[in-house]
Amino acid sequence: MRKKKILWFAGTCGQYKEDKQESETSPNGTEIVKKKFDINGGGWISSLQQEIMRFHSHDIELELAFPWSVNFDDECNSVKYHGIKRMKRACLFYKKKQQEELRRIKEIIDNCSPDIIHVFGSELSFGLACTITDRPVVIHIQGLLSTWYDFWLPANISWTEYLLRNPRFLFSAMSLSKFINREQLMLSKCHYLMGRTEWDRTTASLLAPQAKYFYCSEMLRPTIYYSENTWRPQKRNKKVIATVISSPTYKGGETILNTAQRLKQFTDIEFEWHVYGVFDLNLSSKLTGINLKDVNVKTMGIVNVEELKETLIKSDVYVHPSYIENSSNAVCEAQLLGVPVIATNVGGMSSLIEDKENGLLIPSRDANMLAARIKDVICDEKLALRLSQNGRTCALERHKPESIVKQVIDIYDSILHQANNI
Repeated sequence: MRKKKILWFAGTCGQYKEDKQESETSPNGTEIVKKKFDINGGGWISSLQQEIMRFHSHDIELELAFPWSVNFDDECNSVKYHGIKRMKRACLFYKKKQQEELRRIKEIIDNCSPDIIHVFGSELSFGLACTITDRPVVIHIQGLLSTWYDFWLPANISWTEYLLRNPRFLFSAMSLSKFINREQLMLSKCHYLMGRTEWDRTTASLLAPQAKYFYCSEMLRPTIYYSENTWRPQKRNKKVIATVISSPTYKGGETILNTAQRLKQFTDIEFEWHVYGVFDLNLSSKLTGINLKDVNVKTMGIVNVEELKETLIKSDVYVHPSYIENSSNAVCEAQLLGVPVIATNVGGMSSLIEDKENGLLIPSRDANMLAARIKDVICDEKLALRLSQNGRTCALERHKPESIVKQVIDIYDSILHQANNI
């Protein structure tokens, strides 16, 4: 029986970074620099690749394309990899750069001749594959730029003021409208979508009414899922609040500082708030007028998965303060480890958390409510234990590797069956 040929387009390089750590020369003679590094996000694609190949290497032939500094083609451990030269400063000569990228995407598709194309996310140009090939394309929704745009700016600040305070974002801001139009085009042309929350399902029904929607949970990192150590209440005076975010302002830096200030002002809790995934909160500090040190907030940078696991297990509560979110893998990983979770009730978060059962949901930007909920969890061990146990039980089932692999394969089979009968 012939293997199914699956071509993935993703924003990260999957298992390639694990297999290729040294600088070497690619088959086309171009030097590719590959180095070992810790990344902020994207680990679930690597984990999904690992599990797909573990369960289905006998009946699936996988190829993976992703952004890189140069175009290249390589093969490692029976998987073919394709680098696509990153589009830099897209606002300048956008049409020309987009055409070059589409030519590279089409070249990869033509050489691979896949049975199905699986695109992870709509933020990059890969979803435009559905406009240049007749092969079935399924777009796996991550975030949606057209929705994110409405939450990008901090409260009560204009784009002009934001860019004056954050000039390094100028080129990205100038490109954003082009990327939103590109995303809307691909969604209007795509026949198949995958997602995992009620938010992305309902939003997809508005932006892509012609598309068939499939549910599929996300694979989390094995180090987290199979961890033998899990959270338990910490017997110490100084409490630790943990958060994992990335750099955009909509991830909630202002809320962290405002909430920490409330905790200092209205409670006698000794605490430190450790923020992972960023190296500073300078813009949030300027906007709020709150100095991180004054409210016991520390940015911890990007750490590897082992360090993050140990940090979460030793914390007292995990807080996710985003102003918009689909389903945060950081929240899911905290639940897997049994950490009591508090998150803003935005986007798809209510598909992950049932309030007061397996976590706590609070309104976006509500620093008073968040401070009160943190106090509840820290001061009420029975509440913390209930959220911990229920959250872990739910996450273990939701992110079960064999179930997710089956979901993915079943979706592929359903799409191929439908495409072959059109």
